Amino acid sequence: MEFKNKHSNINIEIVENITFRTMENVIQNKIDLGIICLYGEILKEKDELICDIIQKGKMKVYVQ
Repeated sequence: MEFKNKHSNINIEIVENITFRTMENVIQNKIDLGIICLYGEILKEKDELICDIIQKGKMKVYVQ
């Protein structure tokens, strides 16, 4: 709430998407920022993106 009061001119929208679509949306300037899960050699395909790691973890799959 404090951020919203200080920066009322900023619009933040959170949208869930797949990694490649998020990357393409950033490249095409449809969005300003994307947060993705990196795996394999994804970033080597998109050398025009600037990326910083904000959290390291393990990808897990749970089935029942």
